[in-house]
Amino acid sequence: MADVEKITVNTFLQMKKQGIKTAGLTGYDSSIAGIHASAGKTPMDRIDWILVGDSAGNTMFGYGTTTKVTMDEMERITGYVKNGIDNAVKGGHVTYQPLLVGDMPINTYDNPKDGVYNAKRFIKAGADAIKLEGGTRKGVGEVVKAIFDEGIPVMGHIGFTPQTANKLVDENVVQGKTIVGAKELIDDALYLQANGAFAVLVECTPWKVGKRITDLAEIPIIGIGAGPKTDGQLLIVHDLINLTLGKPFKFVWQYNTKNAKEAIKKYAIDVKKGTKPKLSQSFTATEEVEKFIETYDPRLVYHTCCEHSCEHCEHKH
Repeated sequence: MADVEKITVNTFLQMKKQGIKTAGLTGYDSSIAGIHASAGKTPMDRIDWILVGDSAGNTMFGYGTTTKVTMDEMERITGYVKNGIDNAVKGGHVTYQPLLVGDMPINTYDNPKDGVYNAKRFIKAGADAIKLEGGTRKGVGEVVKAIFDEGIPVMGHIGFTPQTANKLVDENVVQGKTIVGAKELIDDALYLQANGAFAVLVECTPWKVGKRITDLAEIPIIGIGAGPKTDGQLLIVHDLINLTLGKPFKFVWQYNTKNAKEAIKKYAIDVKKGTKPKLSQSFTATEEVEKFIETYDPRLVYHTCCEHSCEHCEHKH
């Protein structure tokens, strides 16, 4: 069996430094996980990470929402995905083993104790890291730090966050369309970074907001509907290979092939080259918002001691 290189959190950080984009897809079962792991043989055509998403509530369980998904269900399908990766490795089909990220379902990280307990369940099931939603408004910093302190890598998720979509300020999917919204997303990303997140997923925001977050953050910023200028991309695999009944979101692209493995490999190549998503598939902000984010830099005033950024913080230095 050929040597298999394991993609790690450090791989992500090195790719950011080298200007190499990461390609990620969701996975919910052993078959698709094996295809993800074996699709590419080089850094330019591989899938770098698999998200066992609570989007399974929509794609697999038929709930029509992520908010009905339980920890037991997520733990179980994480094991399925891990089995698929392991079997592909044992069969000699894999050159690079993708990072496996478990998606924390709603109400499983309401406090640091619960967050650590459920994160450990994901690791026991086979995940390498976990993802959770929320920024400064949800106040997840303490949870992120607690999980990080246990040695478990944490990916943040901001912008459109399905678990709390009905509680968001904006009335529709796209977030960060106003100065207040754009500022909050930038603050959220650096807030998560300051509390130990190794990467942040930014969902459904104007592409220039996604770019500004990417430019300011030291950790990888991964987009799903955040434009082509982030450090990487994520798509729901069912959207990519056209296994959905409805019309896909604006930012989704597909390939004219019935071969899932071929589509997945082409996806990885397009992400790495930066050719997709196209700007025409991206959301835009107003001139006022774009002008604001050009100069807004919360790093000058951001402090983990008070978990916020402000213009007149007493801790500013």
